[in-house]
Amino acid sequence: MEPLLVDVVHFYPKENAQPHNTVKYEIVNDEDPTVAIVRRGQPFNGVVRFTRPIDENEDVVQLVSTPVTLPVGCWALRVVTRLKSSPAREIYDFEQDLYILFNPWNPDDQTYMEDCTLLQEYVQNDVGKVWVGPIKTTRGKPWVYGQFDAEYEDGTAPSDWTGSVEILSQYLQTQQEVPYGQCWVFAGVVTTVCRALGIPSRVVSNLVSAHDANSSLTVDKYYTETMEELDYDPNNPAMVAGKPSTRLLKKPPQDYISADQHH
Repeated sequence: MEPLLVDVVHFYPKENAQPHNTVKYEIVNDEDPTVAIVRRGQPFNGVVRFTRPIDENEDVVQLVSTPVTLPVGCWALRVVTRLKSSPAREIYDFEQDLYILFNPWNPDDQTYMEDCTLLQEYVQNDVGKVWVGPIKTTRGKPWVYGQFDAEYEDGTAPSDWTGSVEILSQYLQTQQEVPYGQCWVFAGVVTTVCRALGIPSRVVSNLVSAHDANSSLTVDKYYTETMEELDYDPNNPAMVAGKPSTRLLKKPPQDYISADQHH
């Protein structure tokens, strides 16, 4: 008797998507999907069919699971079969990828959120707003997270970005830094990646902030000898009596950086 030979492997992408909360991923909604996306620590359906019936007295059959501590990412499936009476074995490599994500719906997962109603916003929402601007004129900037999209020229101004998909697409195609970004762009892209992996996340905007203009790594306040607060740094040569000096050239904000300038 020879070891079992694999005939068919199928993971039911559409059927598993609903209980695993992955039904929004485009790759699962193809006309005939072959790639399954599931969440760790949760059972899923699949079938492995062999070319002959299993002989429990001779064949070794072991099933695997996806524990809640399993590293997330793209996994490959290999089926190894052998006989109890022989060291000979057969190896079958499944051609399709299997994506395993974080599972914030599972109480044992480190990303778990007790209030599961919040997961609609922190994982499932693929559009939203990122709040930008000074505190008195702040506004919500629409942002397309696009974490479920399967498809992902010179630099783009940070204010022109409206979503993460184009940024991620450019990076995947070129494997190069994508200029340019500011804080809300970085936050939007990171939120996309986190939600795609199943990590509950949202963008939080700091509307009253200060630049580290004097490279002290602190936000400093200055007072006169009579404890009156100054609205400027008296040690900053760019300021004269609280007003910008005309002797220095104006430079862009500190967080307006090109990705090829900072690695």
